[in-house]
Amino acid sequence: MIAFARGAPFILKNELTLEVAQHIVSLVLSDSLFSRDVAESYRGFLSDGDPKATIEVHIVDDIPQLKFSGARVTDTSQGMEVLHAAFRGSVDLVKGRGELYTVPKGLAFSLKVFLRYLYTFLHLHEGNGLALHGLGVLKEDEVYVFFGPSGSGKTTAAELSAEHTILSDDLVFLQYAEESYWVHPTPPWGDMQLGKRENRPYPLKAVFKLIKAAEIAIHLGNPAKALADVLTIPHLPTDLVEPDILLSRFLQFMRVVPFYELHFTKDRSFWQCIDAKLHKIGIKNARI
Repeated sequence: MIAFARGAPFILKNELTLEVAQHIVSLVLSDSLFSRDVAESYRGFLSDGDPKATIEVHIVDDIPQLKFSGARVTDTSQGMEVLHAAFRGSVDLVKGRGELYTVPKGLAFSLKVFLRYLYTFLHLHEGNGLALHGLGVLKEDEVYVFFGPSGSGKTTAAELSAEHTILSDDLVFLQYAEESYWVHPTPPWGDMQLGKRENRPYPLKAVFKLIKAAEIAIHLGNPAKALADVLTIPHLPTDLVEPDILLSRFLQFMRVVPFYELHFTKDRSFWQCIDAKLHKIGIKNARI
């Protein structure tokens, strides 16, 4: 139960239903103007499906200040709760409802951050989903994922891939199905996105660890080292799922998906090297 210092909440009454990575949630939002703004921001993710939960948004005068910075996400017995300096949010998946409390000026930001945590939670807890802090590039109906610590070049690689579709340069949703891995598009949650995409899973082609270098080169990665690299990447949502479950899923991920180390420069010709490398060794569409 979240208590507020002053001001009774004002419950907003316009509803939108969103689907991300095949998880459907409804939002009870503000007046029609704000609802239209949200609908425009999430226009590729609107759904007429049956929601797992309905989130009511409450506007309050004040949010209690936290004694810690950032956000704290708690996995409750029936869902999750997020405590943030700008908002408080929770969802009970058994009852099928949740609440988001925020101040008027922080409404758009709070909704974006809360939904990011909520959908990440749903994706990790239902099925065998994975979330990776990385860059997802859609090229010829297949996705190439690039990852690395801050400063490794994800933003640069995204900028050099402008002729393709940038699904996200921050958060990549992965799903194992049909003996392959698939990548789900995510809404514009503050990261770089570019180009047309459909709200459906795309087959994953390969994964690359970015390494800045003087010359472009691609080397086949060691699965054990790849696992260590992935698990030490900042912003991995390890607090949203049990560590042994996450480890097991990443172990399977590294066994199934081709992993490479990409030494690259600020030159878009790295794509030619990738195409040549994967063609040479016969990497096919992930659905085959």
